Amino acid sequence: MSKALFLSNVGNRDLGKDKTPLFDNKPNKKSDELKEYCREEYKKITGEDLKADELFSFTKELYSSGVYRKLDLEPIIIKYQIKKILELHDSIDVVLFGTLQNGGYKTDAYYSASIIEYIIKKEFGDKINSIKVYAINDNPSDYSLMFEYYKKTLNNFKNDKDYESIYLGITGGTPALSFGLIICGALKWELKAKVLYQSLFKNEPTYMDIGYKLFNILKNREYITLYDKHLYELCAEIGKDYNLIPDWKYHYLLGLHYKELFDFKRALEEFDKAYKCDNVNFKDKKEIQKEINSIKDFEKIDINNIVIKDNINLYAKLIDLLIENAKIKWENGEYVDFIGRIFRLKEALLRMIIEKEFNISTNPKNVEENGKKIKRWLEFEEFLDNNPKIYDYLEKETDWNGRKEPNNRVLDWILGYMVNKGKKEWKKYAKIYGFSKNLEKLSELRNESILAHGFKGISKTDIVNRYDKNNNNEMKIISDLDNIKEIISELIDNK
Repeated sequence: MSKALFLSNVGNRDLGKDKTPLFDNKPNKKSDELKEYCREEYKKITGEDLKADELFSFTKELYSSGVYRKLDLEPIIIKYQIKKILELHDSIDVVLFGTLQNGGYKTDAYYSASIIEYIIKKEFGDKINSIKVYAINDNPSDYSLMFEYYKKTLNNFKNDKDYESIYLGITGGTPALSFGLIICGALKWELKAKVLYQSLFKNEPTYMDIGYKLFNILKNREYITLYDKHLYELCAEIGKDYNLIPDWKYHYLLGLHYKELFDFKRALEEFDKAYKCDNVNFKDKKEIQKEINSIKDFEKIDINNIVIKDNINLYAKLIDLLIENAKIKWENGEYVDFIGRIFRLKEALLRMIIEKEFNISTNPKNVEENGKKIKRWLEFEEFLDNNPKIYDYLEKETDWNGRKEPNNRVLDWILGYMVNKGKKEWKKYAKIYGFSKNLEKLSELRNESILAHGFKGISKTDIVNRYDKNNNNEMKIISDLDNIKEIISELIDNK
């Protein structure tokens, strides 16, 4: 009798129906309908409403109540892997790994794994010799912790000789979970260890001998992880060193790297090299050309001394890039850099709005007074003199010191006047003004960090607790940035 061992991480997309995950990583109408079906069945059985809306709490309630036994759900990825293994072996021992951090984080999949355990037993019957669910309590995104976890856990498996083959399911869970399972599985079982990768959109898993392919797989996953985190320079170097990417992609990735750094000259040089490579196809050339078109105009002018009122579209594109750059810093946990970018964003937004609406430049000019060259903001000074309502507002309703200088505080006050006391059409800037006011709550964080006068670190919690003090919604600031992108896009379209 041929016997196999199957070990698999369980992720948030493993439980569902007909290739539709119960919880998806992006908006999914079918997933929403599946959750609604579960809620309806839950109420029929328990008489209560299932109010949970996150993976962990939702599946925990289904499992704890026993309702999961009555639901028509299935392990939409794992079942195909088990079917494939049973084509080659008579029976399987199954081990599932689900995360359960500090009593339960919103994306933890422990109870999804527990529900899948029941479904597998029911569907495959005596073909399953045994099945067990392991709870992972440590941070599943920490590569070091996951390596140590799998090393310790897999070393406790003593009946290795009973298995003809050992399969590692790497579809679900975080990259660190897959990393730990593959590396530790290969180190323990060597050539007996095989990897099964199952796409959600296919019925047939991909089978790979782990031995000679392991190194390449690990590097490819590292490449994907770096790409997902927008670490394009590292991505390019790894891709080139281990022959994971063609020549054109190497230059293309470097172009993205320099673009993110606002080094448009070198970005264009790399995109040009990518475009001219022999091995680039028509579709990829279109993508490269798209990147070239997005930044080529920035090299034609001095962007640090741009007259915004005469280049609104171009400046709006710079702001759009800055927003995307800030969001990347947020995603990667680089919160000091994130703060630096959104404060720069505030200044850019204020200047663009004032210059666009009043057709003035906020740039200084060198003038000579009493034999000395000094900087004066002549157009801005004239603007204040010619707008008595705004002048009176600054004098009477703000802490203005009378200096006719377009610094952030003065521009912010003017925007406040526009939104609250100005033309009806200026109401469109209300969200930007709200964003600007919320940023004031982060000023102390910025000032105490290496961005300004101190050495204090900045965490996501620090930002969220101040920016959205009442609700502590960690995505509020990102949502506001997306709203600003839409407003800026409308400015370009309506110019």
